[in-house]
Amino acid sequence: MSRLGLILALVACIAVAVYGVGVLRHVGREAERGDLRVLVGYNPSLMDESGDVVAAWRSVLEEEGVAAEALDLYTLLDLDPAATVAACPALILPDGVCRRLNSSLEPWLDAYLRAGGSLMVVYDAGIKSLKGAYLPRSYLSRFTGVQHVDYTDGGQDSYTTGALRFADAAAARTCQIPPGKLDPDLTVTGYGYGRLRYPVARTRFEADDAHVMAWAVTDDGREHPAIVARPYGAGRCLHVNLPLGHLKSHADDLPLRALARWWLLDEVGLPCLMSSPRGVGGLVLNWHVDGNGDWPYLDDMVARGLFRRDLPASIHVCAGPDLNAPGDGDGFDACGQGRRQFEALAGLGEIGSHGGWTHNLFSAEVLAGRWGATEAGDAVRRNRDCLREVVGRPVVEYSAPDGVHPPHLMTPLLEELGFTCYYTTSDVGSAPNRSFSDGRRLSDLLIAFPVMPLRDVASFGEMDTKHRLDSGEVAAWLDGMLDYCERNRTVRLMYSHPYNLYLYHGDQDYLPAYAAWLDELAARCRDGRLQVRPMREFADFQLRMLETEATWRVVGGELRLHLRNPRGLRDLAFSVPAGRWLAPAAPYLRATTGGGRHVVVIEDDAREMDVVLHAR
Repeated sequence: MSRLGLILALVACIAVAVYGVGVLRHVGREAERGDLRVLVGYNPSLMDESGDVVAAWRSVLEEEGVAAEALDLYTLLDLDPAATVAACPALILPDGVCRRLNSSLEPWLDAYLRAGGSLMVVYDAGIKSLKGAYLPRSYLSRFTGVQHVDYTDGGQDSYTTGALRFADAAAARTCQIPPGKLDPDLTVTGYGYGRLRYPVARTRFEADDAHVMAWAVTDDGREHPAIVARPYGAGRCLHVNLPLGHLKSHADDLPLRALARWWLLDEVGLPCLMSSPRGVGGLVLNWHVDGNGDWPYLDDMVARGLFRRDLPASIHVCAGPDLNAPGDGDGFDACGQGRRQFEALAGLGEIGSHGGWTHNLFSAEVLAGRWGATEAGDAVRRNRDCLREVVGRPVVEYSAPDGVHPPHLMTPLLEELGFTCYYTTSDVGSAPNRSFSDGRRLSDLLIAFPVMPLRDVASFGEMDTKHRLDSGEVAAWLDGMLDYCERNRTVRLMYSHPYNLYLYHGDQDYLPAYAAWLDELAARCRDGRLQVRPMREFADFQLRMLETEATWRVVGGELRLHLRNPRGLRDLAFSVPAGRWLAPAAPYLRATTGGGRHVVVIEDDAREMDVVLHAR
């Protein structure tokens, strides 16, 4: 070798050594970091095609106040498994980005689980070798007790579609599925669709101690394990046979959010910030007013007390003088003939914009693609400005007429026009969130409020005209919504139109049931068990919560929480498992206990705070 070659080789060796030291130091810092968090693993070679899945997981965990970190699985292999459990007690292997896994991960996961770690395996994680070949048997089945893809039985049809049916009502409740999302057979449904069909794999059990929570039922009637929990060593595993991250990143938020909340909070026992004010579950009562046909019904609703100051609603109005076409005179006319009635409504809740100026014209033109950003923007701006002129304050809530909301057109437009929140028929049945579509988050600043359905319908009018549901079933749905929000301390939105309570067929009179429900809701609010706020208030709080820096650390038998928010910490709440930690005692903290967790509310205007919780 020449002298120059020797010099270059020596330089290369030194560079490799220096890089190696840097990597080791980085890995060492990872292992020594005491911040309590969830790890979301990924294979870096798959991020270009499926990175939206990691973004979806991180977005939901941020909204649920769970500290999380996305971690390259090659870095994970350099960490000590037992030491990792202390700071990172849960590891998620999502769909898409974990399809190909290094076989070296198997002994690492074994040691991690035996030390008390928790593992969630999602959909297609671990089905291929690093070279991309399908494996006849995934080594992850050793941990989950489920063979994730049964090629011997399914062949080319190993991946198919299927309905998600829960094993029993208790399993659905445990997994935090709202009752309105289930049909009588406990199968998941969607607004306007009926039973939903999800991408699933043909799977089978490989362990007797695996506990099935739900089944994937394919078109041929066969049942495959879909949600399965199993102990392993001192830890636990969860197998989910649905592409949770892909679903979230394509406008179906509920499966990922519900299962993450159950698994990470109830089973793993992680602490979290809470996304509702003071940690209390809540309801948004959203009324859509299309035209002047609602004038007499609104008067009657006010007279009957169906709009109540102690239950402030989100009242969204299409403000123009016309309904279907210019000149028809069937609109609400909020700045003209309908102004008196509109001013009365403005004192009973938060006024929002229902589409743009002419209800049916707006929805028809936008749906057909004849109106783009300019035309739709002009119509929404005109509607907003009329409403703002009457109520004398900014109008920041929005709902789409007829549910017409092309996400990549309307969401950026709403952000540009100063809205902060909107009703949506995406992510149906789920909590307020920063919605995704086609693999990307639509906005960092707008909070979407999905509608809560009763199976494939949502408004009282649809419950009547589509299914002729009796008032008893509707009342049960309403009561179930209260129980769900109270128990899970989460927020949901219900919507309808004023005329839906009056124009009905036969015996489908839902008005008495709704009036009685409002009384029950008000009683729970007085008791501090629930809260009713307009969409705007919940959205403002959630955005403030998302801005809050929260660091959890376990040190010497103590759980130490550091909080910081320049906008202040008052009314923020955090939750910790009561079986492990004692509730903190301080004059600026109010703690309550229920459902196996302490909920601690901050009653101070501080912008930064340290809280210490002692082990039980």
